[in-house]
Amino acid sequence: MSCGYSANEISLDAYEIANLVFSSDDIEKEYLDSMLQSFKTLYIKTYFEMLLIITTEGLKKYYGDNEQKVNIGNLNHGNIVLINSFLKKINIELIVNVHSPTEWNFNDSIKKTDFRHLLITTSTTLNDMYFVLERDSFIVISFQKV
Repeated sequence: MSCGYSANEISLDAYEIANLVFSSDDIEKEYLDSMLQSFKTLYIKTYFEMLLIITTEGLKKYYGDNEQKVNIGNLNHGNIVLINSFLKKINIELIVNVHSPTEWNFNDSIKKTDFRHLLITTSTTLNDMYFVLERDSFIVISFQKV
């Protein structure tokens, strides 16, 4: 089914993309191809931030409360699988890892640098980017291309 846009009207507005991704409709192939190509031109930090916004919008749609807030610590594997079933439209998979404060503080192998503190170079890839939330536990959010 058509997404209602022509390929020459590509917008990289994260909220518009989230509406396309988290709808039951398929994204028109020509539009999707152009959008995916446009993603490649983005600065890696901008791309990562866009993926965070897109994912947050999907989480709010499916798991948000009356105020559109999501307690990410309450999400389970099935919730992530559902979100990933939509994100695969743009060849992305969400990865969420939760670590206790003890694990985080005493196991250096699981510690990740939040993307806002990462020194980004031309060799930085999506797999190097992490969003770290500290709640009752440490929640590490990342994405990988599929």
